[in-house]
Amino acid sequence: MIDLKGFDRAAPFYDETRDLDTAARRALTDILAEELRDRQSLEIGIGTGLVGLHLARKGVPVTGLDLSARMLHRLVGKFRRPNEVPVVRADATAIPFRSHTFDALLSSQMLHLIDDWRTVLDEMLRVVRPDGVILIDLGNEPDSGWGGPWREVGRQFWKHARPGGRRVPEVWADGVVEDELRSRGLVGRPLTTVTAHEVLSLNDIIDRLDRGLWSACWSLSAEQRHHAAALTREWATEQYGDLTKKHRIQRTVSWRAYDVAHRSQESA
Repeated sequence: MIDLKGFDRAAPFYDETRDLDTAARRALTDILAEELRDRQSLEIGIGTGLVGLHLARKGVPVTGLDLSARMLHRLVGKFRRPNEVPVVRADATAIPFRSHTFDALLSSQMLHLIDDWRTVLDEMLRVVRPDGVILIDLGNEPDSGWGGPWREVGRQFWKHARPGGRRVPEVWADGVVEDELRSRGLVGRPLTTVTAHEVLSLNDIIDRLDRGLWSACWSLSAEQRHHAAALTREWATEQYGDLTKKHRIQRTVSWRAYDVAHRSQESA
């Protein structure tokens, strides 16, 4: 089940940690739009529209689904015209559309937030047409593509925040989602990887963890976050010195496409 309380709380600052730099966002939108050209598409977990709204403005007919009313409110607040992206508030495990309604489905960094994610995959296959396509970005923020001291800072934070460290969602284990989709007759193909850049300091990373901006932190109390952040700052200062020094860092964004038309007859 999605942590709805967490997403409602995160709506005002969600874009701060999830949006891409202009060049990366443009590149990703072009890549996805090429796959979705002239396809009636449904984005599951559209949130504040970081993917779907850009696609709509590129000419892709997108409908958005999300469980959080506050996230959808932020999306609607970005519209340049009424109903720029039709939206529905609903649970991804029970998509309120008839079977074979859409030519394409998208899911960006959403499956790890739902315990019953296998049901979401089944719902995707139900509402997509037989010649459709499913596009998925599993994500694993804040680790995806990040290395060096930024990753080490995250490890230190979780070492102090929770005994045993951070709980890694099942969908991030190697091959788990791919195996589930293969069992349903789908084989993925990678889309072009996009490299995003951001200028951050180590203190910026620790501050985001302290504030609980990433969904992984939402299960922690404010006291747990503050305690772990304080100890992490002490450790990072000893290791790296000035934590306010800005660095240009990069992370990767990787999507996979699953062509439903190629689905094996045994699983169809």
